[in-house]
Amino acid sequence: MRLLLSVYDQYANEYKMVFNACKSKCFVASRHKLLLTKSVKPAFYIGGKEIEYVEEWPHLGNLIQASGSDQKDIANKKNTLCG
Repeated sequence: MRLLLSVYDQYANEYKMVFNACKSKCFVASRHKLLLTKSVKPAFYIGGKEIEYVEEWPHLGNLIQASGSDQKDIANKKNTLCG
């Protein structure tokens, strides 16, 4: 991952571009809660700024959670339909 991010940084420098670390997120998904709570989360950087880790993230209109649960997404969609 760090190698790929360094390639992005080199590309950005070469073509006078800027990648926004605030719009990038790290996401660790696992069905085992123990892995999620005790896993080491290494720091990744793009453009010299650290990329934030998140526990959930919207993807193609669905809320994906690190635990693999979709209960929060179902509740949100149900509330939207009823509201």
